[in-house]
Amino acid sequence: MEGRFTPGFTTGSKWEMPSRESGRPRATLLSAGVAIQSSRRARFTNFEPGAYNGYEVDQGGTTVPYDAPSGTDNNFNVNLGLTTPTWQALDAFVQVIRARGAIFAEGAEGYETRVVGTLDLRPTGSIRVSGSNTYSLITRSRDGSEFARTIIPRLKVEYQPTRPLFFRVVGSTSPSDGPRWRTPSPEIPC
Repeated sequence: MEGRFTPGFTTGSKWEMPSRESGRPRATLLSAGVAIQSSRRARFTNFEPGAYNGYEVDQGGTTVPYDAPSGTDNNFNVNLGLTTPTWQALDAFVQVIRARGAIFAEGAEGYETRVVGTLDLRPTGSIRVSGSNTYSLITRSRDGSEFARTIIPRLKVEYQPTRPLFFRVVGSTSPSDGPRWRTPSPEIPC
């Protein structure tokens, strides 16, 4: 396969609004219509003042009010994706994302690794089957411990015997390991 992959990365700095992001996705088209996309984004997050009021932590047998940080800096998002062309019988997409951001439930920094895959099949003109899966793992920045893990499979089957008649069945489940709560400061024991 001939082709050239040129990663497209941009950097950013801190802005005034927490929802702003920098970064411009890049795509490279390889032979046979296969595309590789990449992007990098720099972000920051401000925690809502008062969101952690009433939270308390155990500090050696004494309960003290939780002093949440004001936010997280130097968050980033790097993603790499691969897309096939839309052929008559199938198309596919896979994406890997690595990001550093906020764990809002703990008021701390964390990392997410996410893998997304989709396969669309069209065996006949009236039947379409689409399967996808998302895997996400969130870990804490300070010690690498796991905060949460989720696997979300999804299957969609469509049948259209005539133009005005259409049937769709969608099945999805979300078996996840929920969060394992900890204080965000390594100095404060859990």
